[in-house]
Amino acid sequence: IVTAFGKATADLYLNPESAIILMDYLKGKHSEESALFNLAKCPDMIPVNAGSDDFAMAEYFLDRIGCTSYDESDYNAAKTAMILKEWISETPMRSICEQFRVGPGGCAICS
Repeated sequence: IVTAFGKATADLYLNPESAIILMDYLKGKHSEESALFNLAKCPDMIPVNAGSDDFAMAEYFLDRIGCTSYDESDYNAAKTAMILKEWISETPMRSICEQFRVGPGGCAICS
């Protein structure tokens, strides 16, 4: 038996785990930041690694989007989402690289 959700997932060539993450997001509160965070959580996305120096900034981001418990993958997704937010806001690449301490290759992963 094929479900409509399963068919849509297959038709869109989505990883089933990504489809579940996105479906769960669509059931909750929506914001630009939480959308980017959930996209960054998908296994189809290559996250930027968050170091211990990034944890405070990531925790602030996670608290702002209502994430109450988090692990290392959430820190990585938060950093990736913050980079994506700056990128879509057309922040210069040099500024993004300096702010998040990533090289241009790290930014290219997100784009």
